[in-house]
Amino acid sequence: MKRVICTICLMIVLSIIGCGGRRPQIVVANQRNDRFLSCEAMAREMVQNEVLITEKLKRDRSKLLSNIFWLIWFPPLMDVKEAEKSEAEALQRRNNRLETLMLDKDCDLGNIKAEILKIRLERQVVTRSSEEKRKARQRSRSHFRGW
Repeated sequence: MKRVICTICLMIVLSIIGCGGRRPQIVVANQRNDRFLSCEAMAREMVQNEVLITEKLKRDRSKLLSNIFWLIWFPPLMDVKEAEKSEAEALQRRNNRLETLMLDKDCDLGNIKAEILKIRLERQVVTRSSEEKRKARQRSRSHFRGW
């Protein structure tokens, strides 16, 4: 009887483990209508993808606290599928493909590269400012420990 109960409990826990997180929705790098896209359409899509990458990486970083919470209270509900990270990588592959297509069509990449670089720099500034805040909190905590 005890063995049956243990087996049932194990089955329940294993079934719940599969619920942690969501499946990534990957963007395909090579799409059917790519050859028909204009230079402007590809440039717009590249900028949109870069903004989405930024949002997904922010969500991926904020998920750390939620995973710590679930690790303490109920580990099977931790989000271990890393959907945001996988989706951001797929969007980056799509942008690389669009850049190749733009080069093949002799599109002007100067403006689009500048805009994407601006978005990436903003993403780094946000990351650095949050890291600096964290380090400042740690310094203040260590400063007050000596009191």
